[in-house]
Amino acid sequence: MACLCAMLEAFKRSPEGSALASIGLFLLALCIFKFVHTCAMFVYTQFVRGGANPRKFGEWAVVTGANSGIGESMARQFAKKKMNVVLMGRSEAALEEVAKSLRSSYGVEVNVVVADLSDVSADNLETIAAELEDLDVGVLVNNAGMSYDHFDDLEAVDADRLAQLVQLNCTSLMLLTRAVLPGMKSRRRGLVLNVSSGSADMPSCPLLSVYAASKRFVDSFSVSMDYELRTFNVRCQVVAPMYVVSKLSKFRRASLFVAHPDAYAAATMRFLGRETVCWPFWTHALMLGAIKAVPACIFNNRYLVYARGMQRAFYKRQKRVQLAKKDE
Repeated sequence: MACLCAMLEAFKRSPEGSALASIGLFLLALCIFKFVHTCAMFVYTQFVRGGANPRKFGEWAVVTGANSGIGESMARQFAKKKMNVVLMGRSEAALEEVAKSLRSSYGVEVNVVVADLSDVSADNLETIAAELEDLDVGVLVNNAGMSYDHFDDLEAVDADRLAQLVQLNCTSLMLLTRAVLPGMKSRRRGLVLNVSSGSADMPSCPLLSVYAASKRFVDSFSVSMDYELRTFNVRCQVVAPMYVVSKLSKFRRASLFVAHPDAYAAATMRFLGRETVCWPFWTHALMLGAIKAVPACIFNNRYLVYARGMQRAFYKRQKRVQLAKKDE
């Protein structure tokens, strides 16, 4: 041991040892700088920096899936900024209730478009496009989406539901974006904001495979469109929520890692016109950062165990319900 220490001491005093020590110190300083810079940028983007004024994009904001959840909260945020709002969704009663609230609270114009966005037929799309034709649409929020009822194997999910999921999450989003782009390009201003999912940023999402794949499409489409549109002064952004209180997620209460829709929408407004891919809610950004730091093979195996556990729990509940009905 004494001999080894002596050899190391001699090496450190040599020119080669001094050079390696200098390189090591430089790399250490670089790592510290990158860590501090990352932390500073996280605090700045999440808590200090504001987003663009949405009114600079146009007079109207169109929000799909606006009857509840993130969609309703986003519509409220735009109304607060004195933008007129088009609420789009399937439930006329719920949309009219939201519209009444926005008109009375913020004094803006609110149009209601009742439409099934999973219906991508030419007639349905022409009807929707006609509702937007004469409006100065500055912002389109593609929020409407659907997932599985529960974790399950691909072959166990109803084929019609899978087709509807892809049509709503992908095809409808793409065609609605296509419908508003001519006006945005001609006015040389506009923003398309697509709501994706944190599942698209995970290494894998077993037992929700089609949902995760549809949201990865949204990510890829948004990034490509953002670069395609920048020469026309039009932006396309995508936000990736993790857990949010909503009918889709089935979370009923907000917590540190489960965002309330109002909180998520307010956070999203701070990213308008900024980065192409955004994780607006700070705990969601931390969660996704931690997931990406874990080796994919470890994450994939552990997530599959979690998903299988959730699947078994669902079928056990279903079995108990069926037995209870038989006893009646």
